[in-house]
Amino acid sequence: MAQSRPLTKRNEPEPALSAQLHGKGLLGQAFQRVCKAGFDAWRLECWLVRVLPDHPLRRAKSYFPAGRRRKLERIARSLEDAAAELGGEASNWIFVLGSMQAATESGLIGQEGCPMGPSKDEALAMVQQLRDLTKLVRGAISHLGSTKEKAASDVVGDLIDEVRSRTGKPRYEDMATLVGRAYRRPGFSAEDLKMFVRRNPPRRKK
Repeated sequence: MAQSRPLTKRNEPEPALSAQLHGKGLLGQAFQRVCKAGFDAWRLECWLVRVLPDHPLRRAKSYFPAGRRRKLERIARSLEDAAAELGGEASNWIFVLGSMQAATESGLIGQEGCPMGPSKDEALAMVQQLRDLTKLVRGAISHLGSTKEKAASDVVGDLIDEVRSRTGKPRYEDMATLVGRAYRRPGFSAEDLKMFVRRNPPRRKK
């Protein structure tokens, strides 16, 4: 059997599980069989003690609410429309009227040095800023839309795939015992594990 020491209390979220993996009970026996078949004991213990408990036994779901996504999409469309308007012929009138209003309010209308608003280059720079901001919002939507809450569906398939790669078999019986204990599901069977992996296949190939 591959030898390893139990994780220390400083690094171990649940000392009882680590101790049971190295004990003589059913859990320890399942752990020993998988390790004897070729899986590194320390690595398997890390999977069971650290990785799995950090990913609740559920399917992954997005934590980016649909309402928030729709709001950001409305903002992006508004920015795009504004950039299109300001980049067209209408922008000339917008800047002229803005200059006239500024001059009227400052009392400089008709005087030499009356502010005439932004130059053409400045106006183009403003339009580009709007377009850049639109890209930023679109990027945020794309990134947040693909962000998921941590869940077992993210990792269990990877673990079984690694077991198959390192030992030659998925070892569903022993792994169901180990995974079920990691999730505090003593009735978790080999069939339950097979079904879960079929529904949530591994994300990477070994």
